[in-house]
Amino acid sequence: RFKLRTPTDGDYALYAWWPARKGNSSAARFGVETAMGTKWIEANQTRDGGMWVKLGIYEMKAGDRHVVRVSPGDGSGEVIADAVALVRGAASPPPDDLAPAEGSGAGSGKNVYGASNTNSERRDIVRYGRTHISTPYYHSPPDACWAYEKEDCSCFTKLVYSHFGTELPDQPKEQYWGGNRKWIAEADLKRGDLVFFKENGPYNGITHVAMYSGNGYVLHASSYYGKVVESEMKYIEGYSGARRVRHMP
Repeated sequence: RFKLRTPTDGDYALYAWWPARKGNSSAARFGVETAMGTKWIEANQTRDGGMWVKLGIYEMKAGDRHVVRVSPGDGSGEVIADAVALVRGAASPPPDDLAPAEGSGAGSGKNVYGASNTNSERRDIVRYGRTHISTPYYHSPPDACWAYEKEDCSCFTKLVYSHFGTELPDQPKEQYWGGNRKWIAEADLKRGDLVFFKENGPYNGITHVAMYSGNGYVLHASSYYGKVVESEMKYIEGYSGARRVRHMP
């Protein structure tokens, strides 16, 4: 288990880190003590290892020493967590995306970091995408969007992929239908995949694009929140498919 102390009242984002390796549990459970009691979250550790993974947003009280427990759950495989972190603010990104160093004393809740090269391209894309968190939302067409100043959903994904040498059009439906991308089943999503939504119903067009960041979360420029956030995908209406840029493994 991990022990973490919160300096002020408020909402905190909980992140966990586990290694990317074979034999991990498909249904690990994390229990976190909050102001509203213990909350349990399930995570599939066969996926999304090798970087910080967002587990949820929780209300915490100042000075409390919060215990985060890790349980095997009902899945097969080994349950493991190298470190956990609480970050003040519901829209806050995780600590610097570096792997906890071996022998760091993670069980005591200490944050000690070392380098990781696991699945580096996908890790780097999500890590860079998280640097855009809290950028104000602005529906760009016909005006151009500006990195870290005003971004809408397709502008955000375009900026992230452009940083890594891949150009995407600045419209959700064009990113959906464009070339050099392949269709991906929801069950096969990996970090960095583009996820599309028809928010106005299944018989209308694509209206929103996000980038999968792991454990059921997506990074996206949200008109609802008014900024770039990392939020749970299941709360965005109208899931309509996912695509993977072809050079991605």
